[in-house]
Amino acid sequence: MDYKSGWEDGQMLHFALVVAGGLAFAGPAEADTRRFTIGPWSGDAFVIDKRFSHCGALALYNSGVAMMFIVTRRYQWAVGFASDKFSFEEGKTYKLALSLDGDEPTIVTGRAIGNDTIRIDLAPTAELFNKFRRGGSLRLSEQRASYTFGLTDTSKVLPALVQCVNASLNPTPMQTAQLAPHARPTAGAAARARDNRAEATAIVANLLSRAGVRGFQITPAGQDEIGWKADVAWTAEKVSGALFILEDPQLRTPSDTTPVLIALMAQACKGTFLSGALPDEGGGVQQTRVFTNCKSANSALTVYFLTIARRRGGHYVFATTSAGVETPAKEADASIRSAVLRVLPK
Repeated sequence: MDYKSGWEDGQMLHFALVVAGGLAFAGPAEADTRRFTIGPWSGDAFVIDKRFSHCGALALYNSGVAMMFIVTRRYQWAVGFASDKFSFEEGKTYKLALSLDGDEPTIVTGRAIGNDTIRIDLAPTAELFNKFRRGGSLRLSEQRASYTFGLTDTSKVLPALVQCVNASLNPTPMQTAQLAPHARPTAGAAARARDNRAEATAIVANLLSRAGVRGFQITPAGQDEIGWKADVAWTAEKVSGALFILEDPQLRTPSDTTPVLIALMAQACKGTFLSGALPDEGGGVQQTRVFTNCKSANSALTVYFLTIARRRGGHYVFATTSAGVETPAKEADASIRSAVLRVLPK
């Protein structure tokens, strides 16, 4: 089982644990009001430097060790452990072993958030997320000892953390209106939308040809599988996509689009939702990559997003989608990324 993550959010999350009738969250900033209690878990939203950082849930076990799950503002997730029995050196990394339901232990890397707290980033895959939701027990082995944790109510806690992040990000009406399928533009906005559709159509037709996507068809704006009103959408065998031109002045950099895109996808998902940031391969060009996955009992939808700064202002958001298995979207996304800079306006 692979717990290792392909992302690095570059932010040390500040979990401080206070021993006073039990362990509880404390932090360098006041917690948000989105608190919940599910079985033995206490959850909350946290801000750092006046900015929403993450949602976390903690449970204290009879071993004297607390286990935590966190989901960051970028929908990246991790598990943490804290106890005054630990003696880590803050900032250092340690090799640990994790085992779910008696599986063969997997060696993972944890980072010490403090002398008594360690965090392990988890891979952004639906399979692993679901194993934690449905698992019965988790075993942690560190330098001196091993500990076993019952995964009581994680089937409810992990989705609750995603909902907590959704509520905390709370996309602005302007951001939502730009992506919502029924937004009603003003006359000036309608004219810009026509220009954007013409620009987007030329870009996508050239891009898909250069990327080697076979048998693609350009479809009318708004008829994409993502459910938003795209400037242009397209379909091909086993894969489809769209291009959005976002001109929201509040989205100053490509990374600013990440929480908006993920939150909207999470809100539209009626099953298990997972997402994660992907490595930047822009070669000096401002861009951000994200994937999302929504899985229900009878279907699954994977979307890869590529956001690139637009020279005329705003951002291009390329979405590549596949239903069922994610391989077609992943392969098409790779081909599109290799060709995209050659077709964008100079």
